[in-house]
Amino acid sequence: MKKIHGLSFLALLLFLSACQSTQISDSTNQPVGDATSETSQAQQDIVSDQGTNDDEVSTSQNYYVNFTQEQYDELLGKKPFALFFHAAWCPTCVSLEKEILSQYQELPADALILKANFDTETALKEKYGIKSQSIVLMLDAQGNVQQTLVGPVFDQLKTAFETLL
Repeated sequence: MKKIHGLSFLALLLFLSACQSTQISDSTNQPVGDATSETSQAQQDIVSDQGTNDDEVSTSQNYYVNFTQEQYDELLGKKPFALFFHAAWCPTCVSLEKEILSQYQELPADALILKANFDTETALKEKYGIKSQSIVLMLDAQGNVQQTLVGPVFDQLKTAFETLL
């Protein structure tokens, strides 16, 4: 009986340590799900689990791209957008990403989500006071926060875009 409790405790510790470890992903401006980008295994699994073809995935690139400072600077002053502080090790982030990739066509035509790597975008986190992952900031064209979504589901994101745009 003690062995079972010991093994259960060990399994719990391993699970908790895996949840808290960080994984640094590519922060290029490649679209999420683009076959040429270095995507995380979770992203690859999302695309393959959905059975999407390359045309469907490439269409999402208009809505959901990896954050770069250049893209961010280019958007400022031109159009509202969202910043998604994502971590590949975060189940809530992975779940929302899966919803975005499978339901992107339900977003307003002008919707754009920049996926910021929570583990590496330190200056961006400081600028907006971000303390945890799975945060989506809805920004006006000047980069001012209009709404903060904490661990949202797709329908909340969609509604926030409808309000913002």
